[in-house]
Amino acid sequence: LNKTRPQAANAPTSGFAFWDQRIAVRGTEAVSALVPPPVILGDHVAVPAAGLIDVYGLEAKDGRLAWRFAPPPIKPEEGAKAEQYGLEVVSLVPVAPGVVAAIDPARAMDRRPLLCVLYNLYWRPLHRSWRKARFKGLVGYVVDPLTGKSLIELELDQLAQVIPPFPVSRGGRVLACGTPRSRRLELELVDLIRQETLWRASVPKSVRRPLLAGSSILLGFDGGVLAIDGAGEKLWAHQREADAPIGSTNLATGAGRVFYGTADGKLVGLSLKDGKVAQETKVGKRLTGVAYGGGRVFAAERGGRIHGLPLTGQGTAAPVSSWSQVGTKAASRTLAFAGGKLFALNGSDDAFRDEIPLLVAYAPETGRVLLQRPVSRPATLAHD
Repeated sequence: LNKTRPQAANAPTSGFAFWDQRIAVRGTEAVSALVPPPVILGDHVAVPAAGLIDVYGLEAKDGRLAWRFAPPPIKPEEGAKAEQYGLEVVSLVPVAPGVVAAIDPARAMDRRPLLCVLYNLYWRPLHRSWRKARFKGLVGYVVDPLTGKSLIELELDQLAQVIPPFPVSRGGRVLACGTPRSRRLELELVDLIRQETLWRASVPKSVRRPLLAGSSILLGFDGGVLAIDGAGEKLWAHQREADAPIGSTNLATGAGRVFYGTADGKLVGLSLKDGKVAQETKVGKRLTGVAYGGGRVFAAERGGRIHGLPLTGQGTAAPVSSWSQVGTKAASRTLAFAGGKLFALNGSDDAFRDEIPLLVAYAPETGRVLLQRPVSRPATLAHD
């Protein structure tokens, strides 16, 4: 979302139906310019606006603006003023409609998911910048993605402000990384229905965004991968060598494995059952992104090259062909497999000064480029 006049959606091109919408945004400034990824909820896409606390709902079909959500003003404590309080958008997550069962039983029976917008709430002394602000609590607003109407306000954790990597959700629970006043990093599971934190667990500061795989929670960090259960108890741990840490910014799962890329260019697949190495392939230089789909594993190499690789090791099916495609110059790429195609996006904060941010779609069987489209920076990728 940019502060420019609206632009009409584009017509379908090269077999893809897409739109490019620029919206004249307005609203209340946020404490920071943190921008979590958008989220797709059925026929609508919820998108945060950089530097604002507002969230915009767009029609998924054509990008038309459907609604704008702005949280209500914060009620100051006694003796304080409204200008001393500020919000920071930390996540947009889909949640089960059961979250509003107590106030709207009819909507709770509707199976379509709701949107929860999470904010860090801060307080600052009068006439001071937000750098002097103090964390006051985590608050959430459950919004109907059809109308943008707020259904309920949630008062959540008051101990740890949520920081990247961005939270993930399942049902009425949110898994987030937070920093309590002790300065350590914790993973916490927040129950939105009960409005309480169920458990906390210390995690390495280099942790990536959590990945949900069945009943397991997978955490990647520089030194390895940790699997825990829904109660926060350790299932297994996989350690990397100190001179070859994990390089990819994400984990990917498929075929009973969890995949990651290393700083020395290896693609590694671990058994989801016990964390044992099931596959290890030397690909090239530092790998920055991984994905799985269609019986192949995909890896993005720092510099620009994209690889499509077969599963190897015990229990794999007949091998598929591998491919390697020289892409445009990019420091880091996010990969996603959706709709039977591989998508690659560069233009994050980790970028070369002269690189061009692009969204590229590849044929997963051959690596043939199906779509190449410039985007603005910073760019994030979301898919359903």
